[in-house]
Amino acid sequence: MDTQENNSDSSKKHINWRSVLPPTGAGAAIILLLIAMAVSCHRLYYNGMVHVEAGQFEMGCEEGLEREKPEHTVILDGFWIDQYEVINSQYVEFLNQGYEEGWIDTVEYLRTDGSSWFQAEKDDNRVIYLYPSIPKAQIYFEDGLFHVLEGKELIPVAVSWYGAAAYCESFDKRLPTEAEWEYAAKGGHLSHYEPGVTNYYRYSGSNDADEVAWHYSNSSAAQPGGELAPNELDIYDMSGNMREWVNDWYDPYYPSTTVENPQGPESPVINPETDWYSGKTMRGGAWWESYDDMEIEMDIDRALVRVTKRNWGCPSSVSDRSGFRCVAPERNIPTPRFTKPFSIILEPERYFMPAEFMEQEKLEGGQYMTQPEEEEAPS
Repeated sequence: MDTQENNSDSSKKHINWRSVLPPTGAGAAIILLLIAMAVSCHRLYYNGMVHVEAGQFEMGCEEGLEREKPEHTVILDGFWIDQYEVINSQYVEFLNQGYEEGWIDTVEYLRTDGSSWFQAEKDDNRVIYLYPSIPKAQIYFEDGLFHVLEGKELIPVAVSWYGAAAYCESFDKRLPTEAEWEYAAKGGHLSHYEPGVTNYYRYSGSNDADEVAWHYSNSSAAQPGGELAPNELDIYDMSGNMREWVNDWYDPYYPSTTVENPQGPESPVINPETDWYSGKTMRGGAWWESYDDMEIEMDIDRALVRVTKRNWGCPSSVSDRSGFRCVAPERNIPTPRFTKPFSIILEPERYFMPAEFMEQEKLEGGQYMTQPEEEEAPS
């Protein structure tokens, strides 16, 4: 990979990835045939991504928590979405490329008790925690390279929102909007949707959580992707396993009218449930959940991984229950990992944490302390 500075703007970096030209001749014909066969089944796949056709759906749920109401109509353009959550082995490739090029750093921080922990950062924002200073972490740094703990290669990576967004952008992709995520989770153009009628599965692909989701009743840790049944679009683990970061700042209030391609708030929003900034939205629930109103929510959804479930978190926070997947615009053919030619501009300023979050992280005992939380999963 070659890197060159943009002389017109020193804050931007052009990255030209190693390339393999698209196939021509017989190779192209074979690909077109495979695409035609996929289209005939109303599913289109390319390089680990699934195509979601443009359409409309009912977002939210009248039987959920207040933050899931009101149910409202959303109209979306088509897009591509990863069939699986991004896993440790994929993320390590990204980290090593970034470290080689100088836009990923490893940084040590001191705790109040004198001990320390290590994390990877991009543009001064936390990307991931590093093992063994954080025992739950599954990626470590040794001899100038990032590595995955043996046996954890296929586990979805646990990252911050900043780490998820940077990974997606490095492949000319992005995080899904909250609306795109829910549309895909509900089956997209292959769902049970009929205008004016709500008939979605409760979980992504089934009304039985055990068929499609890893949750607190059937798992004690994140599992490799694709081990349970997919949804109608053949997408895996959109309910349970790992909560998934989306691009939107969390908004506790849904609109009550039809909206088209919603992007979420332009800046952090005060959450009336906490009287503080909520941060970025996470969707889908995880293999384990623990929070103040959990018992109330379990009356609605015992598994806590329903397809309309919403969470939020500080964009710099990292949890062993928070991962992600990428999307790409419909007009773009998704980029094979480190193989298809393209040039992007990374803008470091895009990923800086808002000042309000930086101030909150300084609060002693605050929810978003820079020091990793000492939360323990059940044995």
